[in-house]
Amino acid sequence: MFEHFLSLAGYVDVSSTYNKEQLLQTAHAVRPGRVENVEQQRSKAGKTTRWSVINPKLIINWVFGLDAIIEAAPGVRFGFDVTLNPEKVAEKVEKMRSFAPLWKALGVSKVAVVLLVPPAEFGLALLTDSRREQITDELLEQVIYALDEQQVEVRSYVLAF
Repeated sequence: MFEHFLSLAGYVDVSSTYNKEQLLQTAHAVRPGRVENVEQQRSKAGKTTRWSVINPKLIINWVFGLDAIIEAAPGVRFGFDVTLNPEKVAEKVEKMRSFAPLWKALGVSKVAVVLLVPPAEFGLALLTDSRREQITDELLEQVIYALDEQQVEVRSYVLAF
């Protein structure tokens, strides 16, 4: 859903363009034990983790904590951690602050924790073209432009539909 609005704003999530072996090596070098921590968390949930067949986008999500990365300008990358749960925003902001060495190692300069607030009955097909355009403008002006101008590395934003 968030990536849909990023694409309407003219941005592409570049997470899948990273090399998965380099991602894992970076994580091992920057935060030793992080990859193993993810494996343990997934194992406790009864899930197997086979890094050799996992897409770089999932590695970035699971290990680096980011849902999307865009190139806002040549050499300027912003990361996004997206949630639908307002009670998780503060926790996610702190997590992103603590993960700064990880996402900076990916070339990401700033991160936005974005709270998505869709209507009760939501589906992309239910949105009118004018509402999609309005949401895209809000994403640009209230999140991406603000992220570009902010002085802090991590901040939260609300994007209501």
